[in-house]
Amino acid sequence: MKKILALAAASCFFCLMAVQSFAEDKVYNVDVCVIGAGAGGTTAALSALEQGFSVVLLEKMPGLGGGGNFMEGTYAAGSRMQIKENYPYNPEYGFKQIMDFHHWRIEPKLVRTFINATADNIDFLLDHGVEFEGIKTMFVGYNLTWHVFKDNTGATMIKAFVPLIKEKGGIILTETPGKQLIQDKSGRITGVIAENADGERITVNAKRGVIVATGGFAMNREMVKKYLTRFPLEGQGAKGREGDGINMMIAVGADTANMDLGMQSGPCFDVDSSLTFGNNVKYAAFGAVVLQPFLHVDMQGERFFDETLSFEYMSNAIEKRGGRTWNIMDQAIIDDLQHGNGVVRNHGNILVAGDRLKDLDKLIVEAMKEPGNVVVKAKTLDELAKKTGMDPVKLKQSVANINKYAAQGYDEEFYKERKALRKIEKGPFYAFKTVLKMYATLGGAKINENFQVLDKQGKVIPGLYAIGQDAGGLYSDSYDMHIAEGTGSAFAIAGGRLSVKHMKENSK
Repeated sequence: MKKILALAAASCFFCLMAVQSFAEDKVYNVDVCVIGAGAGGTTAALSALEQGFSVVLLEKMPGLGGGGNFMEGTYAAGSRMQIKENYPYNPEYGFKQIMDFHHWRIEPKLVRTFINATADNIDFLLDHGVEFEGIKTMFVGYNLTWHVFKDNTGATMIKAFVPLIKEKGGIILTETPGKQLIQDKSGRITGVIAENADGERITVNAKRGVIVATGGFAMNREMVKKYLTRFPLEGQGAKGREGDGINMMIAVGADTANMDLGMQSGPCFDVDSSLTFGNNVKYAAFGAVVLQPFLHVDMQGERFFDETLSFEYMSNAIEKRGGRTWNIMDQAIIDDLQHGNGVVRNHGNILVAGDRLKDLDKLIVEAMKEPGNVVVKAKTLDELAKKTGMDPVKLKQSVANINKYAAQGYDEEFYKERKALRKIEKGPFYAFKTVLKMYATLGGAKINENFQVLDKQGKVIPGLYAIGQDAGGLYSDSYDMHIAEGTGSAFAIAGGRLSVKHMKENSK
């Protein structure tokens, strides 16, 4: 199947090259063209239609939603839901905390504009039929900024928006990726050249502008290796996010920002992401297992961080050690996860503290059959070290240390909180192999606070807007997850609304 898809992709490419010299097959003359039908793109399309603009929405994949289908919730400061809960988190506090986290190495006007728009994001979603479960957090004692969608999925939003887009006259073209931005002699972007599944060239002339919302480049391994030079994180989630939009913008002179950043998701079970994240969640339970705050060691068997750290800090520590860890447990911990107290740490909003991992023993047996030695079971620590390639001296010392800290209630190395200290005493022992992955890339075109794309001289490229993971400037070296959960999705939604607002104001 993969060979067939590869051949098909190559065939489409050569078809495109061939049709460039021929007359256009189909032409659409509209006000706005949106490239990408994820959370940001569908928001932009619906907003534009409600401002009286005509819209063509291009989507590369057969289905709609992209990364929007994978988000569980979205960030907001001062939303009506927070006010109803009497929760005192407002835009000023959010702005100061986020700017401090990033040491002011991000764009302050963009951040301020974005945060001030997030309460209206929630109003927009609620007013258009999107339902929420409530305001939550994955981290004990941190900000309640994560507005979790009904059924824990952004597909709720996509399902609400798409019928409205169609009802209001929007044209949605699936399996029709944008290929090239049209730029006139003055430098203004006036449209998009695309290609549909039949190999037909599609020209969309967009009088007011083009909004690029293709979701970054997390699934393009070549771009990831090129730009994420510290560690080439593996992407997980929606397919098709291959940098199309960013490359189109670079081709017309756009500058970029933060191209070396990924939205790190902490240690992930080291199998194909489709087995833990998405439609085929055979090993979803292991996504929770390897996030638990038990003993993590590097590939040599040495403990090197506090396992209760938030995702971004944990990810940074793991990245420094090569991006991989072993999560070490004994049978008592496995039994407790399966039949006793359950998970200690939330896995998103899907598995929360106290949830038991049913059939974990059976899943371990299945996972041990997977290639790559992803789960190793042994009677002794020496045997575990031999099977995994760890240094037996370092592994045994790490286990001895954690047992000592658990017994005395004090972590002498990294000061992990007392309640998270667990002994690893009696075999069989288990080692779960993890790898650092990402939900999305965080860099893209450099933009101003109106989401207009800037060139290398800092000047606006007229008619061109970038939103969501196709825009840079919101993050410095890390995702600010533990203080502002959901900023990635909120940035896309706000960008969709604010770019259209700017178009409307300028159209007058």
